[in-house]
Amino acid sequence: MALTKTAAVEYAGLGIRVNAVCPALVNTRMMRSLEKEFNPEDSQAAKEFLTKSVPLGRYSEPKDVSEAVLFLASEKASFITGIALEVVGGMTA
Repeated sequence: MALTKTAAVEYAGLGIRVNAVCPALVNTRMMRSLEKEFNPEDSQAAKEFLTKSVPLGRYSEPKDVSEAVLFLASEKASFITGIALEVVGGMTA
């Protein structure tokens, strides 16, 4: 975050916005591997355990993360710079 904030301040005068997108528990092949490492005998149980840590009750989908990135890259976010947008389903609330 220090790098994001520093770059945001440094480049703001050039019209360049710098933000970070911080996803957690994204429903990808990487999560399948982590579930297997977490519980080699029952990866489904690992997924159920991990899902309980998400207030929204599910992993995010890659589209959830990409939509956040698209928003930050859009004109709708033209006055947003130097932030961390957490795509975590409420895990850090």
